[in-house]
Amino acid sequence: MSRTYMPETSKEIIPIFFATDDNYAPFLAVSIRSLLDNADKNYFYRIHILTSVMSASNKRKLTALAGENAKISFDNPEKKLAHIMESLAVRDYYSIATYYRLFIADMFPEYDKAVYIDSDTVVPGDISKMYFTDIGANLVGAIHDNVMAVPTFGEYVEKVLDVSRSRYFNAGILLMNLKQFRITDMEGRFIELLSKRKFPVAQDQDYLNILCRDKVYYFGYEWNLVPVEGLTDKAPQIIHYKMALRPWHYDGIKYGEYFWKYAETSGYYANICEIKKNHSAIDKLKDKMVGEGLLALAREEIAKAEAEAESDEESSVRCALCAL
Repeated sequence: MSRTYMPETSKEIIPIFFATDDNYAPFLAVSIRSLLDNADKNYFYRIHILTSVMSASNKRKLTALAGENAKISFDNPEKKLAHIMESLAVRDYYSIATYYRLFIADMFPEYDKAVYIDSDTVVPGDISKMYFTDIGANLVGAIHDNVMAVPTFGEYVEKVLDVSRSRYFNAGILLMNLKQFRITDMEGRFIELLSKRKFPVAQDQDYLNILCRDKVYYFGYEWNLVPVEGLTDKAPQIIHYKMALRPWHYDGIKYGEYFWKYAETSGYYANICEIKKNHSAIDKLKDKMVGEGLLALAREEIAKAEAEAESDEESSVRCALCAL
């Protein structure tokens, strides 16, 4: 892939993308702080924050994190998504921003590849090591989703998405082969699939797994390490505090010390402490209900897929009988 340089620096550019809104600005700040503290200083980090809802105050505080080795900008994808906005399903704490990563390739033709990172992360590793990994002609470099250890979710991806549970990846951290996205018309294929099917369980992640099937390079769990036991014995490179595993809501979260270390210098430490203090018993009950609701939704989608398969089989039998 071609090297990217820009007038703002003589160093090679590493493009990094986040997608978020005002609600996640404090946690995004922690992620950016950690990323820049640990990234190889031989490169320049061009950080794009994809957002349609970000206050001037949050933009100022986030921009101030850049330092000498980075530039942070804000890009609004709303116009790009206007024609499909009503078709994009969201639920729980998800927003439309979760779909933005699917449009990076066409919005930023100057980049051949880029790293995408969710905002609920810290990056104690050197992100340039991920960026310079050779993934060949694969569409993404990603990490197997540990949630596949839950049998219901494994059954869901195999029966509803037709993706092997052993190959299903988490879309929260991606090395994106943007050149191949454009060559294979990823955006057009997504819009076509969106017009035919809705996937309410993992939304954009489900679409990406279908569209990238058999074109995935798999990193080790240390590059998308969820705070649970037994995934890897390697040093964490990116820690992903997904679902209810959030140190800004709960005590005792594994790897929580990494989050608080970078929170202290994020510019949002007092805000985050207040968020934690105000996470009430009702909020904690809602967290639990989200997980239970997701399982129930997966079971509903499995039942629909099984009913459709049975109907298709009956139709095939009838057609075969008619041909006799």
